[in-house]
Amino acid sequence: MTTQSRQAEGAVRDSDSRLRTILDAIQTGMVLIDADSRIVVDVNPAVLTMADARREEIVGTTCLGRICVAVAGRCR
Repeated sequence: MTTQSRQAEGAVRDSDSRLRTILDAIQTGMVLIDADSRIVVDVNPAVLTMADARREEIVGTTCLGRICVAVAGRCR
């Protein structure tokens, strides 16, 4: 692995850590959804409190129904 590759990987880890810190600190519910698959990628603790759910119950599922009321294929 090159020095440049290691530096790039370190930058990605730092960025991920900063994002996690920000999401966890925000008191408003934040849901990250993959635009193509409509799969929930991540949620912050505020969402878990509002939904009275565990992270495992939401992350990895489709946003339709639990998060969004849109009909499949009619998302905006």
